[in-house]
Amino acid sequence: MQTQLQLDGANCPTCFNETIDALAEIKGVQNVHGSFSGPCIELEHDEVVLDEINDVIKNHLHGIEMYANEVSMVEVNASDLKSCCHGHNHETVRSE
Repeated sequence: MQTQLQLDGANCPTCFNETIDALAEIKGVQNVHGSFSGPCIELEHDEVVLDEINDVIKNHLHGIEMYANEVSMVEVNASDLKSCCHGHNHETVRSE
């Protein structure tokens, strides 16, 4: 199964790379590509790992929002990608 996710609000390249590394470690994930400039992630995986994929994203990525004069970290929610992110320069993190 292939899944493409849009990660609007992700604002930390280090966290993005750590997320890709963590996704690559999930049993059942065969391949992970990501583009911080998208920001999007493409995965090839077994059907049974979708909940685990979402948990990894929620635990590793964050964004920020302004509330009055205060900056707060907020959760980044993954959504299905409307257009393919093949146009970005992806680096293969893991391929089996």
